[in-house]
Amino acid sequence: MFRPDGLLSLLDTRAFTSLWYWLMLAGAWALANRAPLGVPADIVLRARRALRGGDADTPPEALVLLDWLSLCLPRWRLTPVEGPIGLAICAFGLTVLALLGFAYGSQTAQAATLLLAPLALLGAIRIGLARRLTLMLDAARRGEMPVRDAASTAAARLMRHRWLGTGLSVLAVAIATWWGVVWNLTHPNGL
Repeated sequence: MFRPDGLLSLLDTRAFTSLWYWLMLAGAWALANRAPLGVPADIVLRARRALRGGDADTPPEALVLLDWLSLCLPRWRLTPVEGPIGLAICAFGLTVLALLGFAYGSQTAQAATLLLAPLALLGAIRIGLARRLTLMLDAARRGEMPVRDAASTAAARLMRHRWLGTGLSVLAVAIATWWGVVWNLTHPNGL
């Protein structure tokens, strides 16, 4: 027998007591850290391992990494117009969510802020990393930087970024969990 209140309970606006919010939070951070800048982690690890040897030649794994970067980095390139407009839209959206959530007490807006603000920070960090890697890749193409050094630097920066993303995800999930517990303790009936 169809019960409309059963369907409506799935659309509940309470976030911190909903399993769906926590699954979405975990899934968003798992996807965000899966492949920094679109380069699979195993490509970066193989290139780092191959570059540890003392050979003067550039190993093929390093060339594969640079090839992946040359394919993935153009997606992260922003024009001088796109950057400020994107920043303004993100800042406006996050400010509205934060005000609705923390000034007016909307639990859904608080949950969205705790999910989206750290992801926006990670996105800004990725755009900066992509810009630095693009400049380095262009220097290697022009012959101003040895290809082996470019691959080694790119692999090191991508690994550092991966660790940074993992740390940011742990911190974001911990803060969201803490705030969810505080919310549930101060609002025992979910209201």
